[in-house]
Amino acid sequence: MTDTEKNLLVDEPKTYELIENMLSFWSKALRSRRIHLGMDEAPEIGRGRFMNLHGYEPQMSLMSRHLKKVSELCRKYGYEVPSIWSDLYFKLDNPDNPEQKSFYSETPKIHDAVKAQIPESVQLCHCDYYHDKTAFYENYLREHQKAVSTPVQMVSGVWCWAKL
Repeated sequence: MTDTEKNLLVDEPKTYELIENMLSFWSKALRSRRIHLGMDEAPEIGRGRFMNLHGYEPQMSLMSRHLKKVSELCRKYGYEVPSIWSDLYFKLDNPDNPEQKSFYSETPKIHDAVKAQIPESVQLCHCDYYHDKTAFYENYLREHQKAVSTPVQMVSGVWCWAKL
């Protein structure tokens, strides 16, 4: 079921059997109908076993197809619109960021070709623990909202790295 060390194998039936089992378990264990699917650790999607088995396919295409399948499973178990971290939409297939080093930019953009592949069945969640300027967050949240029709979530943190 693994594509790379951090990624499940897209299109593998056993991958979706595992995900369905997890969704089934949590739908019984918790009352909440909200679920967060992650997807921020997927920059290598399609670059391991998937490529060996099926050849090259653009990562956005794989991610979109995978999320559509997982979203369908979420609906099957009564979950509301699942949320995912949005950083890959700023990094993958981004001509302004070809090395995919960071999605933090003073001029954030989710390119139209990428927007077209974001499933309508997911909610984007912007996470940022580093910035302290209101304008930075306003720019990012505005760009998120241009990409999807669902409400955008924001996750920030209050913490420090200093040792006492």
